[in-house]
Amino acid sequence: MGGHFDFDEKSKMIKELEILMEEPDFWSDVKKANEVNNKISALKKEIILLKSLEERLNNLNFRLIFCTRSPESFQVAKSERLKVSGNPSQYDDISLFVEEQKLLFDIVEKSKLQKLIIDISDNDINKACEEIADWMEATGGLWAI
Repeated sequence: MGGHFDFDEKSKMIKELEILMEEPDFWSDVKKANEVNNKISALKKEIILLKSLEERLNNLNFRLIFCTRSPESFQVAKSERLKVSGNPSQYDDISLFVEEQKLLFDIVEKSKLQKLIIDISDNDINKACEEIADWMEATGGLWAI
């Protein structure tokens, strides 16, 4: 999940591939060498594209609102989701959701965009909405023409 937006991970992959390219026999397999070279180019283009997108969103005063919950509260959320889910088996392993939340949290933390991280473990949606609206107003995110 995190791999799509993780600049650090992509940069790490580029460095690893560039180290591979320095091996003496690397260029003896031209097909493999070209594949690695193409992968490096694709990763670099992706980083440039994603950074450019984030910069454009920042210029538009875009914001991120990331709702989190404590690992313990996922079980309560699961029981609510099972009431409406068409695929209840996707909730069999709650640890997947906890791990995905950690990955997303890291991505949000690294973003240059204005962000609000809000804990919804208590399932008080009205309180969360009020907090979001207050933050949006305080940071200039709510305005009318």
